[in-house]
Amino acid sequence: MMERSRTLDGLFLVSAAISLALPNLIYSGVFFFQTLHIMKWTVALVPVATMAILTGVVVAWRGSERIGFRVDLFGWIWFALLIYVTVQPMWAPVKSIPTFYREWFFFASLWGFYVLCLNLFRENWLRPILWLASLNGVVNVFFAEFQVANNVNLFAPLKLILPTPGNYIGNTGQQNMLGLWLAITALGSIFLYLRHGLRETEGWGRFFAATNLIFLPILLWGLWNSTSRSAILSLMVGVSLLALMIALGRDRARLRRLGLSAILIVAVLGASVFLNQGRSGSLIAKSVDLVKNADTVGGRDGIWKTSWAMAMEEPVKGMGLGQFKWNYLEAQREAFSLYPDMKWQYTNWAHNEYLQWYCESGLLGFVILIGLALWWIVSFFLYLHRHKGSPFPDSVLWSAAFLFLIWFDALWTRPFHRIENSLWMPLAFALANREILAEVAVGKIRFLGNPRGYRALGVMMASVSLWGLVYLGQGLVGDVTLRKAVSSKSAPIQRRLMEKAYGTLMVRDVAERQLAYHYIAYGEAAKDPEALAEGLNRLLVAFRQQPTAEDLRRLLDWAGKLKKQDLLRYLVTYLKPGTYSIRKE
Repeated sequence: MMERSRTLDGLFLVSAAISLALPNLIYSGVFFFQTLHIMKWTVALVPVATMAILTGVVVAWRGSERIGFRVDLFGWIWFALLIYVTVQPMWAPVKSIPTFYREWFFFASLWGFYVLCLNLFRENWLRPILWLASLNGVVNVFFAEFQVANNVNLFAPLKLILPTPGNYIGNTGQQNMLGLWLAITALGSIFLYLRHGLRETEGWGRFFAATNLIFLPILLWGLWNSTSRSAILSLMVGVSLLALMIALGRDRARLRRLGLSAILIVAVLGASVFLNQGRSGSLIAKSVDLVKNADTVGGRDGIWKTSWAMAMEEPVKGMGLGQFKWNYLEAQREAFSLYPDMKWQYTNWAHNEYLQWYCESGLLGFVILIGLALWWIVSFFLYLHRHKGSPFPDSVLWSAAFLFLIWFDALWTRPFHRIENSLWMPLAFALANREILAEVAVGKIRFLGNPRGYRALGVMMASVSLWGLVYLGQGLVGDVTLRKAVSSKSAPIQRRLMEKAYGTLMVRDVAERQLAYHYIAYGEAAKDPEALAEGLNRLLVAFRQQPTAEDLRRLLDWAGKLKKQDLLRYLVTYLKPGTYSIRKE
C-alpha cells in the first residue's frame, strides 16, 4: 500500500464513503431534465475523480517507488481492456458518440477506483462504509413503503422521495435495482454480524453492532417485498459462499452466527407472507411463473435471442461501448427471421451483462474480460484450498461473497450499468486481490514496474479525471438548460435553450431529440409545414442513430398521416413481420 498520509487518508475515506454509500439515496429532481440518474452519477464519480487527480499528481511528482504506489497484474490487464475499448471505435460501427463517451467515463472510473482502493483503502474502513450502506438501504425501504402506500406527497415539499406512487423502488429508480441494492446491503449487514457479533464489541462498536442487527431484518423485509427474484437468488449465492469459506476456515463462532442469520432470513420471509400478502403473493406468482415457463427465463428469451443475433452481426469487431441499445431494433429484425414466433419488444439492456459485453466489445474484449474473471476465480479457489483450516481474512470473506453475488445478478439484470452499484466491485477486487493475488509479482515484468511509466500513469490519471470533471460539469449545465427549455412557454426561448444544450457533448443526443419534438409540436400548433418537416427530419436523423420504440411510434404515426409511403416501408421493417400492412394510395 502507498506511504500513508493523514490528509490523503482522510480525504479518501470521506470520498469513498460518499461514492459508495450515498448515491442510491438521492435522485436528480425537478431541477434537472434527467430527473433520476445525473445526480447519482455526480455524487458517485466526482469524489473518485477528485481523488484520482490528487493521487495522480502525487505519483507524477514524487514517483511510485518513494510512495509505494503500484498497480498489480490484475489492474494492468484491466487497463489493457480500457485501452482496447478506447480505440475500438476505429473499427466498430459506433452510432452514438455521446453514449460512447458516457459509458467510457463510467468504465474508466471503475478502473481508477480499483487502483485507488488497491493503494489507499484500509481494511478497517470496511465496517463503517458497510454500516452507512445498510443505513442507506433501510431508508430506501421506508421510502419504498411510502411509495407503495401512495404517501409520497407527505414528503413532497422536502423533495426526499422519488415521486413514483405505487412503485416499490425507493430512490433507486427500478424494482430490480432496489432489490439488488438491498441484497448488497443485507450481505454487508450479515458480514458485520459475522465479524463483530455483539459481545466482542465495546462502546461505539457495540452501538454500531446493535443498530446493524436492527437494520438487517428491515433490509430483508424490503428485499422480499421488492419481489426481485434475481436479487433474492443473488443474496442466496453470496450467503452460500460465506458459508463455504467459514466452513473451510473451521470458524465455528461465525458459522453459528451465519446459521442465526439464515433463520432470520426465513423468519422475515414468513412475516412478509403473513403481513403483506399483496406483495408476497406477487413474489410467489412470479416464482411460480418462472418454474412453469422456464423456457422463457422470466420473459428474457426474446431479449437474449435478439442480443445473440446482434452479437453475430459483428462477432469480432463488436458494436462499441454503450451501443447495445441503439442496435437492438435492427438486431430484432434479424432475430425474427430466425425465430418467427418471438414477441416484439424494445429494451435498452440485454438483461445479461456478459452477453451485452460481447455484443459491444466483440470477441477480443469478451475473451479478455472472461479470461480475467476465470483467472480470478481459479486463483480464489486455489487460495481457499491452500489456506483451509484457519479463518480467512475479513477482506476475502466479504469481497468474494459480494463478487459472486453481483456476478450472479449480472446473469439476469444490469448491475454493471448502474455506477452507484458497480463501484462496489473495484473495492471488492482491491481488498481480495491483496490476499489472493499477493504472490503474483508485477516487478518481474520489467515494463510494468518502470518508474517513468508510473509517472506517466499519474499524469494520465490526473489529466483524464480533470477532463471528466469538465465533461460532467458541462453536462450538468446542459441538462439544467434542457429543463429550463421544456419549462418555458415561449417557443423561441425553448429553441434557443435547446440549441445551447445541444452544444454540450454529454447531453447532445438528448437535446437533439428534444429539438425534434419541439419543431414537431410547434409545427402542429402554428400549422407551419416547414417547422413540422424540420422536426420530422431531425427525429428521423436521431432515430437512425438511436432507434427507440417511442420514436418509431411517432414516426410511424406521422408517416401515416402524411401518407409518406417510402418512409412507412422503411419504418415497418422494424416491426414483427405479418403484424402490419401498407395500403396503396
